[in-house]
Amino acid sequence: FKVEFHGTNNRSYILGAESQESMEQWMKALACAGYDYMKLMVAELQRQLDDIEETPLPLPLAQGVNSPVPPPRTRHNPFNKPDNNPHQRSHSMRSTSSNSSRLEDTRLVENNASAKVSITFRELHNSYGRPILKDFNFWKHEQREKVDNSTDNLITF
Repeated sequence: FKVEFHGTNNRSYILGAESQESMEQWMKALACAGYDYMKLMVAELQRQLDDIEETPLPLPLAQGVNSPVPPPRTRHNPFNKPDNNPHQRSHSMRSTSSNSSRLEDTRLVENNASAKVSITFRELHNSYGRPILKDFNFWKHEQREKVDNSTDNLITF
């Protein structure tokens, strides 16, 4: 019979037995050897863990002078800087009045960011959300008008 260990650089072993019963005994011995080895390894690891837990940690090492210091909590967010590249912004081209109001809102937020004034998420959400809601409501109104106009004439020639 053949015993294979799959993987790179692993060997295969071909064993011979004189009878089926002898082969079965070898297979049982191999299976038990794996289980016994596992029990032996678990017992050894448990002994090492017990040794580590019993050993008290010296105070100078626990409160070491040269222990690592955590990094400062302040982080730089690159998205806080105003970006003056006009190609990276998307604006609706529906009407010039909404575009100008949206640009004013954007400039207001950029001025606040450049002046290092903190703005809450709610204020930021509202400043960007109002023009979006305005555009969405305008679009929805146009869709309703299209549906209303299409139902007036059932047949067109």
